[in-house]
Amino acid sequence: SKTTFMYGANPLGIEMQATIWAYSQTGALGNMFFRKYKIINKSNITFDSMYVSMWSDVDLGDATDDFAGCDTSLSLGYCYNANASDNTYRPLPPPAVGFDFFQGPLLTCVAGEDRNKNGVDDTQDFGIFNGQVVGPGKINLPMTAFYYFARGDASVVDPTLGAPQGATQFYNFMQGRIGLTGAPFIDPNTLQPTPYVLTGDPQTRSGWIDGQVLPAGDRRIGSASGPFQMAPGDTQEVVVAEIVAGAIPGVDRISAVGLLKYYDQFAQFAYDNNF
Repeated sequence: SKTTFMYGANPLGIEMQATIWAYSQTGALGNMFFRKYKIINKSNITFDSMYVSMWSDVDLGDATDDFAGCDTSLSLGYCYNANASDNTYRPLPPPAVGFDFFQGPLLTCVAGEDRNKNGVDDTQDFGIFNGQVVGPGKINLPMTAFYYFARGDASVVDPTLGAPQGATQFYNFMQGRIGLTGAPFIDPNTLQPTPYVLTGDPQTRSGWIDGQVLPAGDRRIGSASGPFQMAPGDTQEVVVAEIVAGAIPGVDRISAVGLLKYYDQFAQFAYDNNF
């Protein structure tokens, strides 16, 4: 009943185990926490084109003045403030917050592909699973789509609650498409379809940055990774970091985005090397 109330679809028969941890220290690792999701297909069917998605209705302080963005090179989706100050954080400047797939779904590779976009043929590459390096011929998928929707906007509206079309709409978002229609997102600068929205750089004001299409407001953001198959009995692991940067003197709302990316790079290196 809880599942059908959410988006109308019946349960898939998946067991999910979550481990959440953080580090008590200063610097990058002290400004984030980690979520490890272990996903087990306990049904008797194969999921042919499965995606995982880290979704958040961020509400960064006052929820009515938020902007969103992503950095595809870091697999990072984030939210920052559209105004220089926010009553929740005053007298400090508002921070930025983001989510990164530190360990995406594990895939068995196909020759000639580079699905994790690191310049190495996937069959010669390695992945991480259960705290161990595995391969060659195994990779962890990066973020393959970043999407957003906004409360009250007719074009990128919230998926319909309590009805099967809500599940379809969310699946569209996970593929980097507009939930309501399934049409691709269009970059307003290049006029080209893209599965990654808001890929511009707020610090240099280059590329597609939030505010060009919609005014600041209540943003919901999601990072997705897929597709991949899960046969009955298969297990996947996904590790997501939630990172916050800023709310400190001298770091304004835009500089907070740059600090967030720095923390993200530092922590990814630590994770890849088993801390």
